[in-house]
Amino acid sequence: QSRGTITPEQGVDLVWNSPQGLRFKRNIQIDEEYGFQITQSVTNKSGREVTLYPYSIVSQTGLPKNLQATYILHEGPMGYIGEDLFELSYKSLKKDNQVKAQSNNGWIGITDKYWLAAIVPAQNSPSEYRFTHIPKPDILKKNLETGKTKKVERSVYQVDVMGAGVALASGETVSHASHLYAGAKVVSTLEAYQDALNIPNFDLAVDFGILWFMTKPFYHIVHFFGELFGNFGFAILMLTLVIRTAVFPLTNMSYVSFAKMKKVAPQITEIRKKYEDDKQELQKQIMGLYQ
Repeated sequence: QSRGTITPEQGVDLVWNSPQGLRFKRNIQIDEEYGFQITQSVTNKSGREVTLYPYSIVSQTGLPKNLQATYILHEGPMGYIGEDLFELSYKSLKKDNQVKAQSNNGWIGITDKYWLAAIVPAQNSPSEYRFTHIPKPDILKKNLETGKTKKVERSVYQVDVMGAGVALASGETVSHASHLYAGAKVVSTLEAYQDALNIPNFDLAVDFGILWFMTKPFYHIVHFFGELFGNFGFAILMLTLVIRTAVFPLTNMSYVSFAKMKKVAPQITEIRKKYEDDKQELQKQIMGLYQ
């Protein structure tokens, strides 16, 4: 049973009454950036105490069509759990089948080159995070244009989070809130959610590579000038100017050293001719020239 149409201005309620006497209600809110707030509540009308576990899941069937297995960019299951960043390849998860971690804080999801689907459970609350591969037989799929048949993987790759159990007495209602992000990996958007929801290192969903300490500051500089001038070509020129200004002292020292070398070049040539048969004296005279 659903009530209403979901929009950024209005959420939607999903309601289900189980045969066991439990009433489940899920309220879903969405914002302009495709961030979801999901509030789940359960009312116990069963006449007995029950124990419930908050649970969220993101599931993917098969591999992405345009998967690029490179060392530069991570695509696949990932998350930041506790103090650790998890970046699992589809190949490694297929081998291990399941990877678990427990923490009071974190997030978990599946990413590709441009998009991210991530679960953000309630923070400061004990949860178990799981990366799972569920094997399923491949299927044969025929290309209608070429007539060729190829195998298509149908295994399931999923990430899920389970919170601590909650004892619910008969007649009581319990609620649990979590968040889901299903949108583009825009750094400024991820950083905004990170600050607003206190999500640890949510911006790490964007893979800046092993040289992140250089590429990430460069990105922020280009983004700043791009927003300021409305032209990313000009932003790149400004980045070049910033870098050249930063390294100017070193460049200037290099030019000064080169000028000095050029100035004494004729004298060095003369010394080489004069002492070409006496290597020891040649080195002595050249060293004296530099002093």
